[in-house]
Amino acid sequence: MKKFKLFAIVALLVTCTTASAQFTNSGSNSTSEVDTEGWSSLYVQYNPMSIKDLDLNGFSLGFNKAFSISNSIPLYVETGAGLQYAMGDLNDIDWNLFSVKIPVSLMYKYQFNNSDFAIAPYAGIDFRGNILGKMESGGNDANIFDEDDMGGQEAKRFQVGWHVGLNAYYGKVMLGVSYGTDFNKFIYDEKIKTTSITLGYCF
Repeated sequence: MKKFKLFAIVALLVTCTTASAQFTNSGSNSTSEVDTEGWSSLYVQYNPMSIKDLDLNGFSLGFNKAFSISNSIPLYVETGAGLQYAMGDLNDIDWNLFSVKIPVSLMYKYQFNNSDFAIAPYAGIDFRGNILGKMESGGNDANIFDEDDMGGQEAKRFQVGWHVGLNAYYGKVMLGVSYGTDFNKFIYDEKIKTTSITLGYCF
């Protein structure tokens, strides 16, 4: 229920922002134009993640490309790929996880008139391939994707999830925040919940 409320609130904010932008852009003094070419971005992220009682500090490096899907409104599909490394500990057991993630987002970018400032609410889905995962304690380690090492409770290699967020742009610099979680279970019948704080360069 909490996840549904969060998603509903963000969806409402997106709707209100879209309506406000359309109303503003329809005014006689509006000088904003729709960017029909889109843009590319390189980014770094800090990703605090949680799996029930386990907290992980994640870091990502990636590339995204935004494609315009309308000639009249600033609506875009943004996708790309990123590398993510996460680490944490629980009960003196160290966890390490290395993944590749592919986000796909629907984004509305509102450019403020006569300004280099813009905001872009968005929502979408994530595809994540978990490549390496290890638990270490007392000099011993276990592969979290190995059935024998995990006693039949091995982690899943492939995850699909959702996210919602907001980016702010000033010139070529982008700062954003988002939240999301998986649709399917990752390990021990638990899902990964992720907050992402993004700093990017657009070109």
